[in-house]
Amino acid sequence: MQNPATQALTFWLIAAALILLGLFSVLGAPRTPDGAGEAVGRVLAQTGVAALLAWWLARRRNAPWSWLQFGAVHGIAVVAVGLLTVTGRARADDAFPFTAAFAQDWTVERLAGVSSAPQDQAAGVRQRARWNGADGAAVIEITCSWRQPDDHPDVGAQLRGVAKGMSDGLSKQGITLDQDAIRTVRKGHRDWLQIDLRAHDASGPRLVQTVAMTSTPRCLATATLSGTPQAHAQQAAYFSSVLDHLHFQEPAPPPSTRD
Repeated sequence: MQNPATQALTFWLIAAALILLGLFSVLGAPRTPDGAGEAVGRVLAQTGVAALLAWWLARRRNAPWSWLQFGAVHGIAVVAVGLLTVTGRARADDAFPFTAAFAQDWTVERLAGVSSAPQDQAAGVRQRARWNGADGAAVIEITCSWRQPDDHPDVGAQLRGVAKGMSDGLSKQGITLDQDAIRTVRKGHRDWLQIDLRAHDASGPRLVQTVAMTSTPRCLATATLSGTPQAHAQQAAYFSSVLDHLHFQEPAPPPSTRD
């Protein structure tokens, strides 16, 4: 008599191994351990859910399933779970207020809230990308703070507030922050206000950060590039390219009315 639990475990591992082999053969292995871990985790989760579903169905049958029958049901379940996952991601992408594309050597994650503080979780969303190089790390973070319909944010004042808050926080740690003048830059189809900040102490430069800010109908958008002086210099042009191709989801126009 066939044991459904043994069949489920066997097909789970076989399906996960075959899918990972196919993905890595066609697309290549991820460039970072985090990327590889994420890929393996997603495949194991999806094939595991399919195996659990097939096991549940097999347990409900009076006659035991053969290995061929169980494998066929598991294969159909893998496809169904994969389609549901793709559909869910597409809906999540549609709901996210902006789209930013990053190269494969950047580790990207989408996060709830404009910061990790509990009180900021409902205030907006953000996307963070990290790059690790021989001369240090660089981080690009794009934040959308939700706007109310009657909000008219002063982008310049907001940007000066960000710089002042960073300066005050670093000064308490004995770190000096030098600021360049705020300037207007054209990225994509939008004007951004941008400022460069350089933190240093007695031992020398510590951090360089570029902060850009603009206003959209849905959010006050902030984009930052932070890193060691060497990493920031290496990725400054790439940060500019990310802003050039950053796409914001605009709200649908109200329906037209006719008298």
